[in-house]
Amino acid sequence: MMTHTLLGCSVLLAAVTASAAEFYRLDLSKNNPGDKFVTVDDSGKQRSQRPTWGMWPREKNTAGGEVVEINGVKAIKIAKGLQINSSEWSADVPDAQQSVIYARFKVMIDKLGDKVNGSLTLQQQNGRAAAFVGLVGDFNKPQVVISNGDGKGYVRWIPVAPFKVGEWTVIDLKLDFNNKRSDISVNGSLPLTGNIFRHADAWEGTMWAKAAGDKSYRYDLKADSADLYVSDVEFSAEPFPGAALK
Repeated sequence: MMTHTLLGCSVLLAAVTASAAEFYRLDLSKNNPGDKFVTVDDSGKQRSQRPTWGMWPREKNTAGGEVVEINGVKAIKIAKGLQINSSEWSADVPDAQQSVIYARFKVMIDKLGDKVNGSLTLQQQNGRAAAFVGLVGDFNKPQVVISNGDGKGYVRWIPVAPFKVGEWTVIDLKLDFNNKRSDISVNGSLPLTGNIFRHADAWEGTMWAKAAGDKSYRYDLKADSADLYVSDVEFSAEPFPGAALK
């Protein structure tokens, strides 16, 4: 049975380095259940414990991310209908100036909604998107899907692998900025490769897009029609141990 332990305290999220290749990790080790990460007060003003994070839509008296504990695992709970935008590094970070990067997300949906339940987006701060990942389907057939684009903004969803409601799902991604393609594996499944970036025409062989005014890279976490739980986010210049992507 899944249990949520909710207490109150201030929040602290940090990017820490676990290895030479890993240049970003979402660290919840110093957080307490009940910590509110992004909130909007009754005047409509947004408050975030991390200046590079935001929430959308910004409805009054809402919390965009709350730390919970699920069977001993700390995670951020994103309430249905809300999106967290996280800009964590820029072109000023030498270790992040890669033409190929690997990303790993550990996520969960505990009760399905309709169609798209939750989604992940990897993109430049100015909206040039590389890849979308969706958790979709009804209760009988939940599955992870990946975007395959035309390079200019249009995408179609491609099924990757099923996921189980109430269980953690590990999503591994490889983003190749030279070829403007993404590869994906779910819970160690065989990779689905060669998916075209949504805005492939804009990228120039690194994480930074052509003529981009804002050289910041971000990932978005969206709870579409169900609450989304996220316990791990990692980015690396090399594949993660045990990953099916090379």
